[in-house]
Amino acid sequence: MLIHKNVRQLAYVAAFCLFCAAPLFSSAQEQPHRGYYRYPAIHGDTIIFTSEGDLWSVNAQGGSARRVTSNTGYEWRTTISPDGQTVAFLAEYEGPPEVYTMPVNGGLPQRRTWDGDARPQGWTPDGRLVVSTQRYSTLPDPKLVLLDSHGGRRHRPL
Repeated sequence: MLIHKNVRQLAYVAAFCLFCAAPLFSSAQEQPHRGYYRYPAIHGDTIIFTSEGDLWSVNAQGGSARRVTSNTGYEWRTTISPDGQTVAFLAEYEGPPEVYTMPVNGGLPQRRTWDGDARPQGWTPDGRLVVSTQRYSTLPDPKLVLLDSHGGRRHRPL
């Protein structure tokens, strides 16, 4: 009986110690939200990245991220135009991935390619979108194509 009473008292003391020590092990600051963030693009103070299959925007100084897209397809590989007003990205909306553009603050995506394998690579200083595609390639390597806002294409030699 005496051993049983001592074990019970020891259990109470251990529980009390754990209860009192718990605040010492928790951090005083709130931990940042951990997640899986991919394919970031930055322009000025704007960062656009992929998470949960959608595009998100956040200020480079920090803060809460804002969902930019919420379509059923997956969006990734972002690049922001030189003026910071347009984002180009790869999306699976209508079958194979294609390049789309939309305003940085959100809006309706506009399909820019119909190649089946195009990837956004960046922008020219004058605002033309640069994509890589094998559509015009005679070699196994992709070609760079410049797309203007009216759908015109110009091939860039490598």
